[in-house]
Amino acid sequence: MTLQILTAHYTPSIEALELPAFRGAVIKTFGKEHQLFHNHQNESVFSYQYPQVQYKRIAQEPVLVCVNIPRENTQLLFTHPHISLVLKEKTIHLSLQQIKLVEHILGFGKVQSYRINNWIALNENNYKKYQELEDELSRIGFLESILKGNIISFAKGIGWEVDKTLQLRIDEIKKIKLVPYKSQRLTAFDLTFRTNAQLPEYIGLGKGVSLGFGMIKS
Repeated sequence: MTLQILTAHYTPSIEALELPAFRGAVIKTFGKEHQLFHNHQNESVFSYQYPQVQYKRIAQEPVLVCVNIPRENTQLLFTHPHISLVLKEKTIHLSLQQIKLVEHILGFGKVQSYRINNWIALNENNYKKYQELEDELSRIGFLESILKGNIISFAKGIGWEVDKTLQLRIDEIKKIKLVPYKSQRLTAFDLTFRTNAQLPEYIGLGKGVSLGFGMIKS
């Protein structure tokens, strides 16, 4: 299966905490009728499909990462090259600097290394299970099973049929921290892992992917 990953890069730079405001500014500029940009079926019903538009911060700059979006949605990027990001103390005028389109062939092959940042792996139930594990090896094994599940969920969300055994190993947990997410503070991980799945750059895995959490890079 071939996946089209389009990235739209804007300047100037923003802070990580300003990503929700960036998302809101894009939705306001493009129009709420374009569901892909806000992932809601209507004002109150959230869509649980894999988000095709994800709001990221790459090299401190705001970036839209778009996964297999239709041509009419791509056209919005060109017709609205300027976005006003209104914050409490200032207004930032964002300008579209470049658009990149990469075709990625999904499949399985040689084991490759990836890193994932701000990965929100744990919900209320599995957080308790994680905390109850007594040694580091058990905790890593627990996280590996969750990460495998996240990759399979991503595959299902984009229509990629996983017909091979998914191999995955976490090599190193680099950082464990609390991150703000929808008026909460959740545990997030920065780590490196290896897998035989050929994953695209910049896609998100886990919780909060539309707001830049769980972004992977080879």
